[in-house]
Amino acid sequence: DKAETVKRQLVGLGWTQARVRDLHTRICSEQSNEAGVGAAYVVSKEFTDLARLRTGLDDPTFRDMQDPFWCDGASAVGKDQICPRDGKLGCAMVDVLPAVYRQK
Repeated sequence: DKAETVKRQLVGLGWTQARVRDLHTRICSEQSNEAGVGAAYVVSKEFTDLARLRTGLDDPTFRDMQDPFWCDGASAVGKDQICPRDGKLGCAMVDVLPAVYRQK
């Protein structure tokens, strides 16, 4: 993982673990605040398959996806991940996507 490599390099240059952790947290927060779900993801087979699986529909609308993706607490996207903006449990969909699908 690229981030882990950079963290090790910074420690090797004399940075403390706390300073590295603070920098990483700040960068992740900034990226999360600036990111959005890219169009490439919305039209991808990966998203289409996930939307069909979660809604049980062949051609779901975003309205159809509301409950199965975000409102159903048991299966809400990002519910088990720490939010990079506030450090609390539960994050936005954009925060769980691979970087290739995140856009400004």
